[in-house]
Amino acid sequence: MGAIDLSRLVAIEGFNFPLYASPGAEARARAVGERAERAIAWLTGILGPAPTPAAFVVGPGEWPGVTELPIYGLPHVDRMDDGSVGDLHWKMVMGAEPGGFWRDVYAFIWTHLDPEGQADVRGAYGDADGFSACFPDLIVVHELAHLFQGEHGPAELDGAAPDRYFPRQWVSELFANLALYGYLAEVEPSELQTLETICLGAGRVPRSETPVRALDDMYRSLEFQNGAVLYCWYQFLLIMGAKRIWQRVGRDGLRSYYQTLNRPDMSDDDILQALERIDPEARRLVREWPE
Repeated sequence: MGAIDLSRLVAIEGFNFPLYASPGAEARARAVGERAERAIAWLTGILGPAPTPAAFVVGPGEWPGVTELPIYGLPHVDRMDDGSVGDLHWKMVMGAEPGGFWRDVYAFIWTHLDPEGQADVRGAYGDADGFSACFPDLIVVHELAHLFQGEHGPAELDGAAPDRYFPRQWVSELFANLALYGYLAEVEPSELQTLETICLGAGRVPRSETPVRALDDMYRSLEFQNGAVLYCWYQFLLIMGAKRIWQRVGRDGLRSYYQTLNRPDMSDDDILQALERIDPEARRLVREWPE
């Protein structure tokens, strides 16, 4: 896409990275920026430096001018090599309001919950609107973790998306979810219920509802009609796997994961052996994945 037209956005001052918002979304952008600053400090304390992103918190009208991703409200990071924001090469994009697909995600999980599970979900979020308003904001930490993935890989030179630097997409996403879970556990533990409750329901979704579900097919999920929902189903299961890993190996496991799996040329056996060295629970996640 072409350069971002910053004249349509409001610059939010006072952060360690450029932050822009749609008019009227300044307060939300500041809240996103504050969490992002905490997350960057936490991540760099464990993993070392990462590229500085420009952050955008935008409404549906401004979204197409900031990103080519067609799914409004899906947080993501991407390359930005058009000189829009000085010499920065990365951007993080968030919705200024909940994307409608989040309500579809909620309904998809809700349908397969038993009465006890529905009561838990209702207690955590209230309803689909409540879920859509709070859950996506946690994903800022996941997305910032992706910025670390290109720092030591040769693909940094070709402008590829950062998750290409791990050998498989699910390996990349598990890393980002391990970072997300660890950050919340150490910095914002009161938000763990918000993260976990909806994710617990992902394991109840039957095979008939998922056109693909093998780990290595995660990259294909957005090809389908309900692709955003299917992609979130993968992420929810990976988040619960990340919880199990974090609770056993913590910061050392996150650092080891980053150092040993951040190589795009690893074979399946290489990946499994690396996971085993990090923690047997990590390899068990692969073995027990619901095919």
